[in-house]
Amino acid sequence: MTTSEAAVPDVAVPDAIPKTRSDRIMRRLAPLGQGEELGDITSLQNPWAVDDIRAVLAAGVAERKAGR
Repeated sequence: MTTSEAAVPDVAVPDAIPKTRSDRIMRRLAPLGQGEELGDITSLQNPWAVDDIRAVLAAGVAERKAGR
């Protein structure tokens, strides 16, 4: 592995970002990275976006385990 490979993080882009009913981006997404639950997401316009982010994160973990 070269220095540049170690310095460039992998970027995963979901199809949607969870937004509140007032059209603001949900801020508390960090627990998803550790596989934790977010708690109450009933105030979201698009709660399915949380599942989309989970899927993108899971695909990235599987890709890393496979060694790309």
